[in-house]
Amino acid sequence: MSITVSSRLEAPPKWSPVIAWWTVTYAVVACTLGLINKALVEWYGFKSFNLLSVITRLLTLPLLWYIYTKQNKGKASMLQEVSSALRHPSWALLAPTIFRSLETIVSFLAVQWTNVPMYLVLRRANTLFALVGEALILHKPIPQASLEGVLVISIGTVLAGYGDLTYDFFGYLAALSQNFFTTACNVCMYQLSKGAQPRVCSVEVALFIQTLLSIPLLIGMALWTGELLLPRGSDMSMPLWIGLFVHILLVGLHQISNTMSIVQGGPVSTSVAGNCKDIVQTITGGLLFDDYIYDNCNVAGISISFAGCALYIKSKLPSTSPIASLPHPPTNAIIRTPPPMKDTKTA
Repeated sequence: MSITVSSRLEAPPKWSPVIAWWTVTYAVVACTLGLINKALVEWYGFKSFNLLSVITRLLTLPLLWYIYTKQNKGKASMLQEVSSALRHPSWALLAPTIFRSLETIVSFLAVQWTNVPMYLVLRRANTLFALVGEALILHKPIPQASLEGVLVISIGTVLAGYGDLTYDFFGYLAALSQNFFTTACNVCMYQLSKGAQPRVCSVEVALFIQTLLSIPLLIGMALWTGELLLPRGSDMSMPLWIGLFVHILLVGLHQISNTMSIVQGGPVSTSVAGNCKDIVQTITGGLLFDDYIYDNCNVAGISISFAGCALYIKSKLPSTSPIASLPHPPTNAIIRTPPPMKDTKTA
């Protein structure tokens, strides 16, 4: 008996190299940016990050304009798209702007109020925030293997922070608030690009508006903290100028790579990439900065967190088993069987 499936069989989804490219780029840029920020604080006493963020965003706007123009030749201009989106603003468009601005503000506070390992330990807990956000807001099914990976990450987080769990209440509050705002912004950006119906605008336009609208808030924070009144120039050495220049370049690239990683891979995948970044940043920070608390328990926690990240990444990769790689027939496939053969009698 033979079985014939009448409808076309669909191939299983493949792991896209575009997702891996943007995710890896985000991890490398974010790791370097975190070390640069800590160096500016610890080595040069630089605290005017709100003012620096304003300058960075002003320089990022032309870059986003150029990227949109190159990718959308013959279509509506960036000015027309931005005007159309702002003419009828919606929560789907404004929410990621608000959350990203708040995340930027509390991140500077968390870096100044906590030491390197504890800040990164608390930031590694962001994967748990992202997992809850995907399940409750995006209604994505969470495989058991992914839950196990996040559980291992959480155990490693506790071990990595053991012995320093009472360092600074306000620093902890700022870092955990950053986790919340980061997850909220990532989920909103994913909804804006994938789930918004009708579609509000493209991802590039949304990122442009997000950057543009965050500038007034950051200027207000710079005025409130007195950053605009601080003397400039007399204590600005050449290494500090170089560090600020590198910071500006990395922030622009960080905004783009972070957004594309979220759109292509999802909030949790981006969070796991951030966890891998934090592990490297923790080890490197222990060699560069004096406020690092480092013992065998911290090393064990960092290693366990890395193992949890590896487990989670493996759970997201397509299966390579022979059975799983075979295409599955659709549920409405028509299965035809030939009629049974008649018995023939011979004399």
